[in-house]
Amino acid sequence: MYRLRTTFRFSAAHYLPSHSGKCANIHGHTYKVEVFVVANSLNKSGMVVDFGEIKAVIAELDHLVDHCSGGLNELEMFKDMEPTAENMAREFFYYFKKAFNHLLTFRLDKVRVHEDPDETWAEYEERIF
Repeated sequence: MYRLRTTFRFSAAHYLPSHSGKCANIHGHTYKVEVFVVANSLNKSGMVVDFGEIKAVIAELDHLVDHCSGGLNELEMFKDMEPTAENMAREFFYYFKKAFNHLLTFRLDKVRVHEDPDETWAEYEERIF
């Protein structure tokens, strides 16, 4: 099995109203997002997928979230939930899954969201049992 990973970073504010600590107040992070895809075989060019195709979708999401007006809480994808790292990992996973649907040469494996580029992260992967 082949696994590819690509990353991007964005800066945004958010707040967690249900949190009992200081995270209930608006604050910002420089997030790092890792996108993992897997495939059992390579295409005729010897690749799982051209990184450019993945990066084009990443650029679309980055445009939505980076320095978004009003913070992440104001985005449609978080209208019914707080933008925790866990929720971001899941929502970004489904964003990428939908966007990659036409690219049948690989499968989206997981998405990892770092609130701090070196220390803390949450990830989401869809497991079908």
